[in-house]
Amino acid sequence: MVRLNLIPRRPTGRVVVRGGLITSTLLKLGPELNPDPFFDDPGLWALGEGWSIDQNTAKVSGIQTGNVHCQLQNILEPQTLYQVECTLPVINAGRMRQGAGSGEFGAWQTEPVFNLIEVMNTLDGVLHLRVTGDTDAIGDCTFLSVREVLVR
Repeated sequence: MVRLNLIPRRPTGRVVVRGGLITSTLLKLGPELNPDPFFDDPGLWALGEGWSIDQNTAKVSGIQTGNVHCQLQNILEPQTLYQVECTLPVINAGRMRQGAGSGEFGAWQTEPVFNLIEVMNTLDGVLHLRVTGDTDAIGDCTFLSVREVLVR
């Protein structure tokens, strides 16, 4: 399993990696793979307890009883490196994070964050793109993007 936590930068710019062997790299990205990065079509998304989509915003309400996802199912490939970017403009309670695959999740966020970029390697099994709210999270996600990292 490869996991790189990135300091947010522009998607095709110089990237500094924390806690890894690579100190910098230049990413080349494939096309957008999320058919609905701005939440225009609520029918595409699988919504867990407490999640809704309204006016191009995925919202988690705080009524959920565990870590619950708003996700697009089976859009990723196993053993593939992806750049996942999201915007969480509102976090009123609890924590939220983005994720790709079955075990790859970004760091929990407790404050609003714009253009959060992380690189994740999917594992075999669950191949979903998701945003997650913890047990008492109340917040919004307005953008969720996933693009394959192409080796140069």
